[in-house]
Amino acid sequence: MRPRTRWRQRGVLALGMSAALMVSAAACGSDGGSSPGSTDSAAAQSLGPSKPATGDELKIGFITDGSGTTLDNSTEVAAAQAATSYVNDYQGGVAGHRLSLTVCDTKQTPAGATDCANQMTAAKVPVVLMNNSGNVTPVFRVLSAAKVPLVLDINGDESTLGAKSGAYILVSPLTAALAGPAQVAKDAGVKKAAIFVLDVPGATGPVNSLDKIFYAKANIGLTIQPIPPGTADATPQVQTVLAGNPEQVNLVGDPTFCTGVLKALKTLGYSGSVVLQSQCVSPGAASGIPGGYDGMKVVSGQTTNVDDPEYKLYLAAMKKYQPDTDPTAKSLTAGGWVVVLGFSRAMAGLATPVTPAGIEKTFATMPKTKLPLGGTATFQCDGRQVSITPAVCSTGGLVQTLDSKGKPTSEQPLDVSSVLP
Repeated sequence: MRPRTRWRQRGVLALGMSAALMVSAAACGSDGGSSPGSTDSAAAQSLGPSKPATGDELKIGFITDGSGTTLDNSTEVAAAQAATSYVNDYQGGVAGHRLSLTVCDTKQTPAGATDCANQMTAAKVPVVLMNNSGNVTPVFRVLSAAKVPLVLDINGDESTLGAKSGAYILVSPLTAALAGPAQVAKDAGVKKAAIFVLDVPGATGPVNSLDKIFYAKANIGLTIQPIPPGTADATPQVQTVLAGNPEQVNLVGDPTFCTGVLKALKTLGYSGSVVLQSQCVSPGAASGIPGGYDGMKVVSGQTTNVDDPEYKLYLAAMKKYQPDTDPTAKSLTAGGWVVVLGFSRAMAGLATPVTPAGIEKTFATMPKTKLPLGGTATFQCDGRQVSITPAVCSTGGLVQTLDSKGKPTSEQPLDVSSVLP
């Protein structure tokens, strides 16, 4: 059994960065037309009573990929700074200390990531936080050698997902990317399901090695249909799968791939449930899909419910501390908030002086704690939440139902524990 177990774990590891990039559905909300006075009052209420930190400064690391030619992650830093200010002004800091972030930009290169990690160890920070990065491996390589823990929002990779210590992933990348759709199908009483997956190793590897396990655990028959990149018309592949009468289909791929498959599904008259990964959803593509995304579902790690207290808190803090950054413009922005506030909440029992070993001990002994922006989800970094990847601290998520343009209209909590091995 050991070779099979190892393959299962390698499947989790292959999920890595791609899972982190596909999990969070884009935030979207409305100001509701409130007057400035009432809005300010509501924001103050969301922030709660003031409780300033009174202790000495505690410097911790925050590594970002920043802004480059391929992507712009800079807004995650603004959200992380907003969380830091909120923790200091309203939560009494971390273990009484006034928190401050030592920020380093990887320039979106492995060499830059290694340099940032070396800067962190030279600065003797007791912990490093990251949100969304394609360069986790070189960072973790340096930090683990120096025995400095790394805390991630959702952005696991091979090195961290397989780590037995030193890495803490607050939001499970498995939930949205793989296990979540299986759980949605199980909860709906589905007996047959299908997955259309872009035929590239980073997608087909995890789907073939892990989704078979999750759907089998849910007692659901599964058909997996790879479709090569650049396929102009997916109708033949989709038609073949629909002949098996699946009650739910799940799409795994980029927006171009997903749009092509959705068009084929609509053309062929499919009326069953459709579950997408958030990276499938592109507002610009909605008009090219008959009926758009109306009624389709996305499994997400972040709430976008304007009535949720955690979401209200996030918006209020961003307005107060980072008014020039739109908190809902990019799904990755909120991850900076989640990883800083999540770290702070996990450290409620942290003793002083603050050391890497003390932080790791506090993670290992923390109780279940409310996950920032996680709806009703909790997290607990004791290494026992997901047996095949002890670095993952939670199994919860949210199922969001979309309107025709791909915006969430409602959401329900989801826990994937029952489909995990």
